[in-house]
Amino acid sequence: MSEWKIVYTANADYHLHSIYHYIAYDLKNRDAANSLVIRIRKAIRNLENMPEIYKRFDSDLLKDENIRFFSVDNYDIIYMIDKVNKVVLITHITYRGRDLNRIIKYSNDLIK
Repeated sequence: MSEWKIVYTANADYHLHSIYHYIAYDLKNRDAANSLVIRIRKAIRNLENMPEIYKRFDSDLLKDENIRFFSVDNYDIIYMIDKVNKVVLITHITYRGRDLNRIIKYSNDLIK
């Protein structure tokens, strides 16, 4: 049984759906879309047992040891760790070419 609960924000859920839709329908490759979503979800599920395995997000905008990120293929997954409630909150799933500092700066999910 997992120690930590995984929760997706509405943003992260929307991002994952949009990635699937783009690859499956715009690029017309449903197999690739399914495969990518499976890989992303599997990597996220690994956080149930080891949420601190990936590196902290460290920038001038935000220094919080509980915000971390990792990549799957060309996508970055940003998440927060709530140690008190043992929750891993998936906040963003975004194309790797995007500016993570900008995403963090304008994110209501991460800045309190």
